[in-house]
Amino acid sequence: MGCPRGLVTIEADYFHIGVITLALYKGSAPWGYATVQDNAIVVISYPNESLLYYIGSRNSVGLPTQLGPWVNLPMRNNSPGTGIGSIYFTVTSVAPTAGTWEIIGSVNASGTWVANSLFP
Repeated sequence: MGCPRGLVTIEADYFHIGVITLALYKGSAPWGYATVQDNAIVVISYPNESLLYYIGSRNSVGLPTQLGPWVNLPMRNNSPGTGIGSIYFTVTSVAPTAGTWEIIGSVNASGTWVANSLFP
């Protein structure tokens, strides 16, 4: 009762974030980056002087929404692809989204990260 005969447009709140990029730092120097898109994360370090870099990925990763441990994933080197341990991300700030990271394994490294959103 009381409904119009024709089509009705219903306004809805909708917000979509495209790709989230995490800038990874070791001290004040850029160390690498991560991208979060379509519930997957990919992490890659910048190559060192020997052209060695580290990479890792994991599916089923949501965006960080609260403080504390967020996600961890296995890491490997680029050649010959040997596992080096796992990288662990912790959220220390939700707005702006930022935190710390740490690789634990045969390679040990740590630093901070800050997120940037790219809207479609």
